[in-house]
Amino acid sequence: MQWLIINLLAFVGTPVGLAWAWILWAKRRRDQRGVRTTMSFLGISATTLSLPILFCARFFPHVSRALDGVGLSVAVAGALISLAGQLRIAVPVWLASIGTVMLWYGLTLP
Repeated sequence: MQWLIINLLAFVGTPVGLAWAWILWAKRRRDQRGVRTTMSFLGISATTLSLPILFCARFFPHVSRALDGVGLSVAVAGALISLAGQLRIAVPVWLASIGTVMLWYGLTLP
């Protein structure tokens, strides 16, 4: 049962959260500018960037530990940064960040 929850969050929550966040970002009003809009964009971008970092960690075992730390830090930073942005975009970013952390957890267990 535990693996079902982890896999659901990792393989469903991450893509759904990222797609939802990017769609909300694309639908925003173009005249919205400012710090909150920038923070939302940075949060989405950081969470999206954490996925390739974590997958690269699996393919390069000699730097795996360093890339694991960087990937997790980027995912958590993206979630925290998104809190300073627009709240309706922060919710899917948090879903994607939690899914990314669960993906890392599932990939690193033997």
